[in-house]
Amino acid sequence: MDKTLHDLDSQGDEPRDDQRDDQRDDQHEDQSDDQNADKSPAPLGRLDLWRNLMAMLYDTFLVAPLLMANAFVLVAIFGPTADATSPTVPAWLMQAMSVLIVFAFFTLFWRKSGQSLGMQAWRIKVVSVTGETVSLKQCVIRCLGAGVSLAAFGLGYWWVLVDKQGLRWHDRLSGTRLLKLPKRAKN
Repeated sequence: MDKTLHDLDSQGDEPRDDQRDDQRDDQHEDQSDDQNADKSPAPLGRLDLWRNLMAMLYDTFLVAPLLMANAFVLVAIFGPTADATSPTVPAWLMQAMSVLIVFAFFTLFWRKSGQSLGMQAWRIKVVSVTGETVSLKQCVIRCLGAGVSLAAFGLGYWWVLVDKQGLRWHDRLSGTRLLKLPKRAKN
């Protein structure tokens, strides 16, 4: 009755080493699925204002080079200025193109994934109040509302501290809200 390990494996009495590894992997995947299921996106709360501000700072560093490239292209088209008092690029054109670039930057990211690059870094996602991807109309209204929020000395952003639902002015205007995404599970 002296059985070797190979005999046990081939008869099915004991699992082989590779079967044990597969079972451990399956158990680990089940546990991480359970952990991820518990960590669903949560509304970005009042205490996460700093997270929102940091994402805005990241995005500012990304949009600034786009605005500089815009100025470079317009100056290349209209020619350099003789002096600072008589620019060759009309101010209205420079401003309109800058606004268009900012709107396009955020709209493309929000429509694609609900996150700009700064929002990805800080695990923030913008969704409609129903939880769906934001529409083009919502993106435009959100950008306009964010401009108004900033123009009012940032009051629209600070509003999150007093709003019962933790929304900013542009969230209310556009029918959107920010979610804080859970950390990704380490593999």
